[in-house]
Amino acid sequence: MPWDEYVCMFKGLGFQSFKLGRLLRHSNGMPPPHLYFNDLKGRVSFAARASQGQYYSARLWDRLPPQQEADNQPRLITVVPKSGKEREAFVDLLNG
Repeated sequence: MPWDEYVCMFKGLGFQSFKLGRLLRHSNGMPPPHLYFNDLKGRVSFAARASQGQYYSARLWDRLPPQQEADNQPRLITVVPKSGKEREAFVDLLNG
């Protein structure tokens, strides 16, 4: 899903902050697991804390190699929602 489609989806799901390279924040005051919104050369990905990996089920999320040098750390993982399941993946995160 392209960046602009993510932005539209995030608005519809009630996110209040969804800037590239920043932590996603939701309007209910409680963020989902810490997730950073990245876009490198047109490819959207999300960097997350490895300790919160249980939130990213294999049914809805794919794990990728780090897409940016800053994300190549043992404490981080890079994830992306499975194609066609982007909305479902974020709704699942918000529902805990």
